[in-house]
Amino acid sequence: MTAGFRERADRVNAHLRDHRSAFVLVTSPRRDAIEEARYFHRRLVESDMPFAGVVANRVHMGRAAGPPPGGELKRLVGAELAGKVAEAAAAEAGLAERDRRNLAELKRKLHRKPLIEVPLLDADVHDLDGLRRMDAYLFDSEPVAQTGAE
Repeated sequence: MTAGFRERADRVNAHLRDHRSAFVLVTSPRRDAIEEARYFHRRLVESDMPFAGVVANRVHMGRAAGPPPGGELKRLVGAELAGKVAEAAAAEAGLAERDRRNLAELKRKLHRKPLIEVPLLDADVHDLDGLRRMDAYLFDSEPVAQTGAE
């Protein structure tokens, strides 16, 4: 029994090291997740395992915070709500900047391996429609509209 197990384990290791195989790390842009991805990347390289790249999931893609909402927004929703919109936009811009910094550091450590960024989506991916939407980010195909059936 042990001999058969060792033989199967050797075949699995050979498949994992084969040039037709490659590992893809999936992480988020949070600092702790980036550290774990760097650790696993280092272990793969040290073990001479084929490494293809990283998918960074749930990336805040916000833009830099702009000026406070103008008179039109204040007129439509009131000063209090317009102020809350400005606060939310500034918070999102801060998260996006944090994600950009963390991912830039990870890119430097990957030695030119690809890093694909998948934005933080409005809903979790838990079905085939969600996987189809992911296709646009992972394989650069045409985006699939959200059905709203989630």
